[in-house]
Amino acid sequence: MNLTGQQIFDALLRDPSFTSQVQSDEGRVVWRDLCEVIPEALSEFLAQTVSVTSVFNAKLAILKKISEGDWVDRIVDSLKNDLIDASELTFMFKDMLSRFIAAIPEIIGDVSVFLSSQGIDEETFLGHPNGGRFTEATMTRWKQGNFTVAELLATQPGSIIMNG
Repeated sequence: MNLTGQQIFDALLRDPSFTSQVQSDEGRVVWRDLCEVIPEALSEFLAQTVSVTSVFNAKLAILKKISEGDWVDRIVDSLKNDLIDASELTFMFKDMLSRFIAAIPEIIGDVSVFLSSQGIDEETFLGHPNGGRFTEATMTRWKQGNFTVAELLATQPGSIIMNG
């Protein structure tokens, strides 16, 4: 599959959790621009079969990409939050990113230990609202096997690029 950023963004626009969280045109422009760099940022993962490990590896690569350059500033600027100063929000966002980036390799290290410590299996994790957030259609496709990260990004990219 030759995945494009536009395919990823179009799929995001079909995701009610994305459209409810990102309502401003400015916010959508930032996400569209981010989607454009995702195929290259995830090139080594796109052909991998979807699993908890491949989802976490892809998520880690996205988080690292967001932590580079001006992505955090652009995302924060698009939020237009009057309650929290933009510099404070940027600091909090960068701190959260660094914590996620530090935590994910520990989880990836031994997924079976992580899953058993949570008392769940891979299917439960992938379908959980705070896990993979797979829709019924995505779960059905995953169960058929040979479902790649590229296909997941083209159908339900929020599972990788948004945090539940």
